[in-house]
Amino acid sequence: MYRVVLLKASELLEVIKGDMSTISEYISRIKGVHETPSKGSVSPISMLAEYDYAVFREIMDETCPDPDVVIRSDNVEEFRDALNRYFDEYAPEETDLRCYVTNISLYLVFIAKRPLHPPGFDSPDLKVISGPDGDYYCSRKGRISDGEPTLCRYCVCRPI
Repeated sequence: MYRVVLLKASELLEVIKGDMSTISEYISRIKGVHETPSKGSVSPISMLAEYDYAVFREIMDETCPDPDVVIRSDNVEEFRDALNRYFDEYAPEETDLRCYVTNISLYLVFIAKRPLHPPGFDSPDLKVISGPDGDYYCSRKGRISDGEPTLCRYCVCRPI
């Protein structure tokens, strides 16, 4: 069980920025890739990478979230643990990638309240759209069972 501490979004943002500063070499490589003009097609993976990089830049430019909401630390730790389990299984040696994706995901879920996948994302098993009502919708959201270990339960998307 996690100990519950309340923290402000601005405090979580500072933790995220601090974590990101520990992977400056990795960030430099990512920046080089994203700031070089690309002539390739837009694949779901490249779309996700562009989204993540745009969110990274937003994080680094952000000074104080508005509103500066209160967040339960146990929810943050539970989310971190779920991401760690994912990386332990699919990319155990990728510590810099883990840090990058974890902190972008924390920002999206707890501060920005936006989807983990970019609106417009369309792959055979996942589609994310932005609705005319301002809400986000995901094709996977309605197919997840309560006990399934997935990050979908944290995402702001609604079922399509």
